Amino acid sequence: MVFTLRRQRKYKPEVSPYEVDLNSMITVQVGHTQFVLLNTHKSHVKFQLDVYTLEHNSLRVKVNEINPIRKRYEVEHSLVSEPKLVNVNLTRLDENLIEGTFGKSAKFILNAKPFRLDLFTNGIFVMSMNSKNMFNFEHYRTKPGTNEGTNNEENEEGMWEETFKSHQDPKPYGPSSIGVDINFLNFENVYGIPEHADAFSLRSTHDTDPYRLFNVDVFEYDIQNPMALYGSVPYMLAHNEHATVGFFWLNAAEGWIDVNNDKLTVQGFFSTVANFFSTKPGVDKNEVPEVTTHWMFESGIFDGFFFMGPTPRDIFKQYTAITGSVPLPPLWSIAYHQCRWNYNDEDDVRSVLNGFEKYFIPLDVIWLDIEHTNGKRYLTWDTGKFPNPQKMQDDVAHYGRKMVTISDPHIKKDDGYQVYAVAKSKGYFVKTKEGADYEGSCWPGRSGDKASFNL
Repeated sequence: MVFTLRRQRKYKPEVSPYEVDLNSMITVQVGHTQFVLLNTHKSHVKFQLDVYTLEHNSLRVKVNEINPIRKRYEVEHSLVSEPKLVNVNLTRLDENLIEGTFGKSAKFILNAKPFRLDLFTNGIFVMSMNSKNMFNFEHYRTKPGTNEGTNNEENEEGMWEETFKSHQDPKPYGPSSIGVDINFLNFENVYGIPEHADAFSLRSTHDTDPYRLFNVDVFEYDIQNPMALYGSVPYMLAHNEHATVGFFWLNAAEGWIDVNNDKLTVQGFFSTVANFFSTKPGVDKNEVPEVTTHWMFESGIFDGFFFMGPTPRDIFKQYTAITGSVPLPPLWSIAYHQCRWNYNDEDDVRSVLNGFEKYFIPLDVIWLDIEHTNGKRYLTWDTGKFPNPQKMQDDVAHYGRKMVTISDPHIKKDDGYQVYAVAKSKGYFVKTKEGADYEGSCWPGRSGDKASFNL
């Protein structure tokens, strides 16, 4: 990923080589318009640009290769359902611009040469895509020197293989990263893209590493740092006194995001957008605040959702309409939980519970870490230390409390362990590129990891 990040971060052309062929426009269905997107520096590579106008003042934009040599990965099973489309009124403003209006207050302007998308809500210019010319879609290709390959493409270090310590990561189809700038107009702060131990308002990364999105288990992590932590949600919000907007990129790959606070010079805009600022009272006719963000993902496609609010309540409705809302948790789950590594046996558990009773400390849940299991085989009990788990749990429940036993996704490699044997026989484990079960090392030693899509 280091070479991908390096390439994408240095990609700053004065003019974007990507252009939309407006003559290719077709209406697939109500609310779904399709175009051909070209890279003028690589005329043999064509992309499909899909624009979907959605209910609740939202816009979805997808970019993918047309006829790639290998199907690119698209995230599955993450949306609660396919978003509902709404009608869009398209107007050809001139030979280079198309305006689309939809919903109660949403509008976009598609600039063809170069490719650029500007978004408005309630007549307010709020977001833009590729206004800084950073859209860069690395297409699949054949390796130079092979029978099918050519030497006409760039061939930089890290494009075909990366090495980390003893691990080698080959890329048989070459680099496949995507970068794009998503910019928030008239905003001074952006929020989101969890999880990072950093400020609530995302800080500028001009002189630091970008914010990283990659799920990792970090012991004693740094604070005030854009390093990755346990979760990754590529969702960003911006808010001011006039509007609240958001952007979500449906992508499961490793990602990096740069954030910069800028002043936007209005004079550089094409006339349609420049006229917007000139008609707004109290707006500096030359400069307005802008937060520029540069999103870079290792692979996948561009599948971006633009949520145009305009209120905070609207934003949450727009986001949860596609991802689903969080179920209301049971009351006991948001109370105090007692958990540590590790309680030695049943007597140790009872001693801890008696301590809470003795000192009148409220407690709703006690957790058992991995040592309660038989040799770290999850969903089992160490019968020497926990000979009567049913009675132990009944004792806990007598006080109105719950017990939670930990169960990790890695399964100890042991053909005599039923959970492992069944998962192996049914092909539930993550596979290597050769099709064998992938093995890693964790608390139980050699382990297999369950692939949720295989279940």
